[in-house]
Amino acid sequence: KFGQATRYQDLVLGAGDNGFYLPKISYTGAKQGVKADGDPHGAFARIFMGVQGSGSQVDPMLAQRLAERKSVLDHVQGELGALLKTVATEDKQKIEDHLERLRAMEQRVTSAPQVAACVVPGSNDNPKPGAHDPVSVEKLIRAQIENLALSFACDLSRVGFLQIGHGAGSDIAFGFDEHDMSHSGNPVEGLVKIHTFYARQFAHLIERLKAIPEGNGTAFDNTVLVWVPEMANGGPGRAHNRNNVPFLLAGS
Repeated sequence: KFGQATRYQDLVLGAGDNGFYLPKISYTGAKQGVKADGDPHGAFARIFMGVQGSGSQVDPMLAQRLAERKSVLDHVQGELGALLKTVATEDKQKIEDHLERLRAMEQRVTSAPQVAACVVPGSNDNPKPGAHDPVSVEKLIRAQIENLALSFACDLSRVGFLQIGHGAGSDIAFGFDEHDMSHSGNPVEGLVKIHTFYARQFAHLIERLKAIPEGNGTAFDNTVLVWVPEMANGGPGRAHNRNNVPFLLAGS
């Protein structure tokens, strides 16, 4: 519902190792999980393609390329329209759905956001995934938070996900296994250290959105943030469950 008016319906970003067997927190449909993009450098290049400087003016060369692509799309759609008259009902529905998706994609890509708060850096200095330690992972997280914040400021997207690691182990490399500790409940100090790390990232996202003017307030005032752990644990040695899972809401 909220993703129909922007270039990107949503952004699914990650940091740490998001490559485990089922590391999905966003789904487009049943069994259609979206893998988090764990490369903030590549994500920046993709998200802000053609957006330059202040006010998110679109690069003239990009606008020309988009116009050329549009004419090609119209040509192909004309051929598909003729094809509709010759195919069975089931195939006709598939083609019509395809045409609708093409047009929606075209409208999103060619839309040029004009937002006063949109100021995109002229160079892509975001880090690339590399060393797996708390300092390096925190840099990746902060870069992804900046990608999300800028995408909201430029109205390129209104929905975003940020996945840190996955629940099968400690992907922040604190020197101990978060997953095993969650089963045993010991040492509690280690779990507190990890979740304090997560809380610090969540707080940074809040402060970043508060720094973006929007209407009579800030982007934070017009956003709801949800901090979601993967699952709870019933106590020492027990299996994973979904009882008393802590959720934290922030924003408006």
